[in-house]
Amino acid sequence: MLDSGNSEYDCKYSILDFFDRLSENAEHILEIFANYDCDIGQKDICVRVIDSLSSIAQGKFQKSDQNSLLTSQQMTSLRRQALEIMVKILHNLNKTIEAAVKLEALAQARLAESKQERANELVNAEYESRNELELTHNSSEVSALQQQPDDQMVASESMDAKQQM
Repeated sequence: MLDSGNSEYDCKYSILDFFDRLSENAEHILEIFANYDCDIGQKDICVRVIDSLSSIAQGKFQKSDQNSLLTSQQMTSLRRQALEIMVKILHNLNKTIEAAVKLEALAQARLAESKQERANELVNAEYESRNELELTHNSSEVSALQQQPDDQMVASESMDAKQQM
């Protein structure tokens, strides 16, 4: 209808108005693209819409009866509207992509932070484990040292007892 030379101004304007509302949300455009343009078995709807908008914005209408159906002011109005829609689509797609990139960067930063926290936990656990081993080792050395005087005392008592005999 947009490319047709037989469509009246009101019809073209209504279709452009629909695309204008559709272009407000880039997710709608991306959904159409993913579900149709990316599917080999489907027609490329986004490509066709952009091509039609581009043709209208450039004033490349089909010549059959176009001059009698549209005034020059109507043609200018349609051209301007088509151009504004393409700009809006690009602007909203750009915002969506930037938001996705920021979200991905945030997710990567959180993942790196989480990995760092886990590494720190492992290092702290290793440090605490080594401290516990050292304390256990030191305790057994102290116990051994405390038992040595008792052993020496027993040996000396045993010598005293032998001498008294």
